[in-house]
Amino acid sequence: MANFDFDVNTNSIIQDVNLNIYPNPTTDLININIEHQSLFFNEIHVYNLQGQLVKTANLNAENNTIVDLYELSAGTYLIQIFTLDKTQYIIQKVIKMK
Repeated sequence: MANFDFDVNTNSIIQDVNLNIYPNPTTDLININIEHQSLFFNEIHVYNLQGQLVKTANLNAENNTIVDLYELSAGTYLIQIFTLDKTQYIIQKVIKMK
């Protein structure tokens, strides 16, 4: 059973965010860029499809970063990015190729 950190009682998915994760699919590095007028994000969780947290990273103050997925096996991953207060998040699927 998956053990995703998605607590629907205390966290909510944000719908009105411009999230760019590229290249997707990727073989190693992904660029993450988030545009929102009033929200700031900081913590990134990468989950495999079994729900296991396989990597964490942080966004900078401009809501962007580069995350290295090289050490991960080929497959599909979910990128979950939290707001500073961790009450809201966005999520997107990324394909990792070898």
